[in-house]
Amino acid sequence: MDAFVVPDGTPQDFVARVQAELSRHGLGGMFSVELAGGEIVARLSRLGTSELRYATAPWNGGFRAHVAARRIFPLHQAFMGSFEEKFASLLESVGARPD
Repeated sequence: MDAFVVPDGTPQDFVARVQAELSRHGLGGMFSVELAGGEIVARLSRLGTSELRYATAPWNGGFRAHVAARRIFPLHQAFMGSFEEKFASLLESVGARPD
C-alpha cells in the first residue's frame, strides 16, 4: 500500500496497534514497525533488511501516510509484492484505508 489514511488517532497509537497485531501473529521477529522522526518505518528482517518509510501528516482527526522511501534488499525482490499485499491487509485490519 503506497498511501493510506487512518481516520482517527495518532501515528503513535497506530504503530502500537500494528505492533500488537504482529506479536499476536508471532511475526515480531521477522517484521517490525516503529515511529522514527515522524515517519512510520516498516522493516522486513530476514536474510537482510528491507524497509518502507511512510511520511505522515495530520488529516481530519487522524492522519495520512504515503511511502516516502523504499529500500529493498536484493534477495527480497522476488517476494516483495506478496509482502506488501500482506502488509496492506495487516494495516487495514488495524484501521487503515487505502488512499
